[in-house]
Amino acid sequence: MAELVNKFHVKQGEQVYECTCYTLEDEATPKTVEGGSTWEIKNNGVVCYLGLWPKASDSVSEYSTPLTIKKNNVEYYVQTKVLNYFTVTITQSANQTIKVTCGGETYTETFQALAGSQYTVVVEPVEGYTAGAPTSSTGYVNSNLTISASPASKKQYLVTIQQSANQTITVRVNNTTDYTSNFTANHGDTYTASIKANEGYTAGKLNSTSGTITGALTISATAAEIIKCTITVTQPANGRIEVNSKTGTSFAINYGTSTKIEAIANSGYVVDALYVDPV
Repeated sequence: MAELVNKFHVKQGEQVYECTCYTLEDEATPKTVEGGSTWEIKNNGVVCYLGLWPKASDSVSEYSTPLTIKKNNVEYYVQTKVLNYFTVTITQSANQTIKVTCGGETYTETFQALAGSQYTVVVEPVEGYTAGAPTSSTGYVNSNLTISASPASKKQYLVTIQQSANQTITVRVNNTTDYTSNFTANHGDTYTASIKANEGYTAGKLNSTSGTITGALTISATAAEIIKCTITVTQPANGRIEVNSKTGTSFAINYGTSTKIEAIANSGYVVDALYVDPV
């Protein structure tokens, strides 16, 4: 800010008002009031400017002196100094923080900024959310300003369910909704996973059975295994029992497989009966 060392003095009774003389007209012009102007004078031969506040303004300047002048038929109060500060209002919203950097400082609450100051805005979300867009991301403070942002939104993630043969994985979200195919979930949703084998199979092992969704997730299981049924054979005297044309005392047969069991008598003997006891 360019100011002269020597001041312009206004005296009323015993009260003396010391007025700053600005070398730049722009700095001397009050910008926080409509119609602010300047008074050009010479201070020890140097051209300088005093700030002028419109007398008819509804707003009052705390820096007005009793001295008034008329310029272009408008009456003004001469100012002791000009502080062109504007109010920057920051309107915060849920699940995110608006940060405004201005004049080398970063603010999250309403502040005063020097007229013409450049500002930048960033919006930082809390974990699990995507930040909204600010009403302004950068600019200059040339009037009172309000900065806000659109609402933050919950992040969403793809949950992939990798089904495999002869079993079905079911994922329940927030204990309310069941899924058997890929779906999208919100950050923070909870889930439980279960698996059911088809008839004749034993279900595989799930890679996860429960948790909180904080990113992309894949639920899968090891392969289902077919149930093995055991056929135990007590071989008779004077003959034999064959299972699928094989002789023995124990056979492992896949569940659901068609199986042939045959009793065969030795020469000179006949089969009396074949007994099958289900387990």
